[in-house]
Amino acid sequence: MGRRPASRRLGLGDHDRHLLTEGFRRSTLAAAIGTFGALALAAILAAIVAAWAS
Repeated sequence: MGRRPASRRLGLGDHDRHLLTEGFRRSTLAAAIGTFGALALAAILAAIVAAWAS
């Protein structure tokens, strides 16, 4: 009796596994973009406040 991958035991086919990894990749990309956007926004706000304060 050979060992089967967990995804096979759960009844997921190759297609479903691809969708899972693709979704994970998209969410990591979205998180990276969101983080970058937040940092950029913070830098812009800091520059505006510094210019306004001077």
